[in-house]
Amino acid sequence: MPYLETLHCAPAIATQQWRLFFETGLFNKYTPAAADLAAPALMGAKAILGAQRLQMLRFQVVCRLGSFMSNRANDFADRVLGSSRDETTRHQLLTINCVEAWFSREPVSMMSGPLQGQVIPEEIRKLARFIMRAVLARHRRPRFHRMNPNIDEAGERCAGPGDQPWRSVDQHCRAGAPRRQDRPLAYGAGRGPRHPPRAGGGGVPVGQPPDDPPAREEPRPFPEPQR
Repeated sequence: MPYLETLHCAPAIATQQWRLFFETGLFNKYTPAAADLAAPALMGAKAILGAQRLQMLRFQVVCRLGSFMSNRANDFADRVLGSSRDETTRHQLLTINCVEAWFSREPVSMMSGPLQGQVIPEEIRKLARFIMRAVLARHRRPRFHRMNPNIDEAGERCAGPGDQPWRSVDQHCRAGAPRRQDRPLAYGAGRGPRHPPRAGGGGVPVGQPPDDPPAREEPRPFPEPQR
């Protein structure tokens, strides 16, 4: 995946996902194509990366945003439990926090307790949104201007050892567009200016151990004590 195009595309995806979160209450990995038309940065990135790789990048952005909001849910619970609200109000707020419906427009019902099955009133929903906005204001949101893109096996796959010329990862990703399953992604080993040649040569998948592991040193004998 071209790295420079990713730097411009990932923040645009994050902006789109934050807008969806505050409008609908949820992040959406499967954003419809009509929503991408409203973001010129996404359309320009889709023309360069392709729809498949743009979707891989969207999955990565949504996963990081979801992890961020999971931590903010813990902060929300700490604030509610440390407040002076009555037991019923705290139970309703914790129910909203459990289903992550702080900004959702859908009705939320109590799942347990004496109020089980009852819809949480709008006043409590407004209080939950107020608390979550205060929690978000105390934390810096994730930034994606230096994000390293993941290579999903659905779009890329590594090749086995072979006689492949050395290239950088970005050059391989650029040379492989559009990706096809009969053209695997090969990472050269032992051909670059910073890597000395090794036995076996050719391209190897990322993480493959060397052909000849280093021999283990014999244990040294303990020195005899001096008398």
